Amino acid sequence: MTTIIYVFGFLLAIHSIINALLLRRPGNREPVQEKVAILIPARNEALKIEECLTAALAQKHLASFHLFVLDDGSTDDTNAIIRSIVAKTDRLTLLRGQELPEGWTGKNFACWQLANAAAQTGDFDYLVFIDADVRLGDGAVAKSINALRKH
Repeated sequence: MTTIIYVFGFLLAIHSIINALLLRRPGNREPVQEKVAILIPARNEALKIEECLTAALAQKHLASFHLFVLDDGSTDDTNAIIRSIVAKTDRLTLLRGQELPEGWTGKNFACWQLANAAAQTGDFDYLVFIDADVRLGDGAVAKSINALRKH
């Protein structure tokens, strides 16, 4: 049994080394000139949404970006919190989710609605989907787009 544990540990160590060597690193923080839409589906996220939006709005190295948040039928204070942030910035649009059609799942339909809203509102070059519990670092979106370009 001890031998199996040692072999398993050795294999995990080898796997970790291979991952460290081969995994893509986030790109650099070169400015992104293209238009970026950050899309966030939210449902009952009152405890998380303010921090998420604050971090997303603080993105650096993006020449032009806009946030779209879809409130997908929240029954808590999510909508009120988002509205209070919308009142302070022109970079954020709050959308109200439509009724879920048959054959769709909630998150997929919310993302579809967000993508359509971004397409109708502006000519965005990149659509960046994040979940409401994500806290973006200040240059995370630019680094991700730069990594996308590189790879």
